[in-house]
Amino acid sequence: MKKVLMLILMLSFTAFTFADNSAEFNEEMGIDTNSHTTSSEVRTIRDIPAGGLLLIPDSGGDRVMAFYPDTGNLYDANFVPSDPTNLATPIAAALHPDGHSILVSDQLKDGLIEYDLNGTFLGWFAPAGGPNTAIIDNVRGWGVKADGNILVTSASGTNADAIAEFDATGNYVGNFIAIGAGGMDSPFCVLYRTHENDYLVSTSSSNAIHRYDASGTYLNDLVTGMHFPEQIAEVASGNILVAGFSTPSGCYEYTNTGVYVGYFDVVSGLRGVYELGNGNILVTNASGVYEINRSNQLVSTKMTDVNARFIYFADGGGISVDDPQQQPQIKNFPNPMKNATTISFTHKQNAGLVVQIYNTKGQLVNELHIHGNQNSVVWDGTRFDGNLAPNGIYLYRIETSDNVISNKLLLLR
Repeated sequence: MKKVLMLILMLSFTAFTFADNSAEFNEEMGIDTNSHTTSSEVRTIRDIPAGGLLLIPDSGGDRVMAFYPDTGNLYDANFVPSDPTNLATPIAAALHPDGHSILVSDQLKDGLIEYDLNGTFLGWFAPAGGPNTAIIDNVRGWGVKADGNILVTSASGTNADAIAEFDATGNYVGNFIAIGAGGMDSPFCVLYRTHENDYLVSTSSSNAIHRYDASGTYLNDLVTGMHFPEQIAEVASGNILVAGFSTPSGCYEYTNTGVYVGYFDVVSGLRGVYELGNGNILVTNASGVYEINRSNQLVSTKMTDVNARFIYFADGGGISVDDPQQQPQIKNFPNPMKNATTISFTHKQNAGLVVQIYNTKGQLVNELHIHGNQNSVVWDGTRFDGNLAPNGIYLYRIETSDNVISNKLLLLR
C-alpha cells in the first residue's frame, strides 16, 4: 500500500513539474494560444488623450490594446487592430522615441514592426531591411537608450543573450550589452533608469535582474533568485516592480537598490506590471488584465480571454494625427539640449499657460509658467527641487481648455 501511495505521489509531482516546465518553454519560445476576443476593426481617426495611454499587446489576438493610465480601465481593445499577417507573438508596444509611430516587438517575427497612430501597418522597422536572426532572434522586450537609440533583447540565434542597439531608423549599430555579460541568459526586458543612469535586464534562465552602467558594462545583480522574471517597471517612489511568471509567481517590489519590499500573488503567471495613477498596480498574464493593490487584493478585472503582455505608457498630446498642421505648434532649440533649451510655441492665448515637462514614465519633472505675451520659455534642465534632471528623453506640453500641444526633447550633457 505504501508503494502504491508513493508511486501516486511521484506521478503527481512529475505531472506538476512537466506542466510548469512546459509553460516556461512555451513562454520562452513564444508559443501562445489564440484569444477569443479579437477584432480586425480599423478606425479612421485615432488619437492619444492628453493624459496618455497604456499599451498592452494581446499576443493571442495579434493586436495592441489601450488602457487608461490612472485607473487601468479599457480605452480601446483594438488600438492596433488584429494583424495576423505581420504579428505572431507581440510582446511590447510603445511609442517610437519621436512619438510619431508605435513600435511592436514580436517574439516569433524576430524584430520590431512599425504602425502609425491609426493602427495602420507601416512596415518592418528593425533590423532595417527585414528579419536577420544573426542580429536579433527570439525577441521579447525593447526599451529606449538615454541618447534616444533603441535597445532590443535577443534570446536565441547567433546573437543570443545580448541587448542589440538600433538607431532611430532601425539600423543596427552593434550590441549595447555584450553576449552573456554578467551571466545574462535569456533576456526578457530592458529598462533604463534615469535617476541611477543605469540599465536593468530581466532574464528567464539566469533568474535575475542584472544591472549595467551607461556604457552597457555589467555592474552587479540588483535582484537574484527570482524564477522567470519578465517585465520590470519603475514606480513614482523609485522602487521597481517585477512580474514573476513562474512559481512562486506574482508581482515583486524592491527598492531602487534591490532591497525586498513586498510580494503580491493574488494574480499569478505574470508578464506585465505597471503602477497606476491611483497607486494600485496593473498586471497581465495569459488570461487577462487585472488591477491589484499592495494589500494583495484583486481590485478589478479589466479584461479576460486575452494573452496580455508588457505594459508601457504612451504620452499623449490630445491631437488628432489626421490634421496636425492645423494645430498650434510647440518646439525647442537646441535639441538635443545640454545646459538649457528655449521652448517656443504658437497659441492664441498665451497668458496664464504652463509648460509641463514629463519624463518617459509620465512623471512631472518641472513646470515653466508663461507670463503676459511670452511665446517662449527657457528650461535649464532642472527638476522641481533644483537638482539637475538626468540625461534622457522628455515630453513637454501646454494644456488649455480646448487643446493640448506637445513635443519631445533629448537632454544629453
